[in-house]
Amino acid sequence: MSTHFKQATSIQTTGQSGNVLSGHSNDFAGLWADVNSIQIPWTGAVDPEGVWRLRPGG
Repeated sequence: MSTHFKQATSIQTTGQSGNVLSGHSNDFAGLWADVNSIQIPWTGAVDPEGVWRLRPGG
């Protein structure tokens, strides 16, 4: 497993949906304001046969 995926982080100011009317719209606002992020859980590919690899020029 690539170490890049194990170290991946993300943050969205208004949550995944971006809907400001959602009760979860500001769940990550404090983290974002403090320039922090959350680690993305990664357990590896579940179905390697179904993985698409996109390569430039190919």
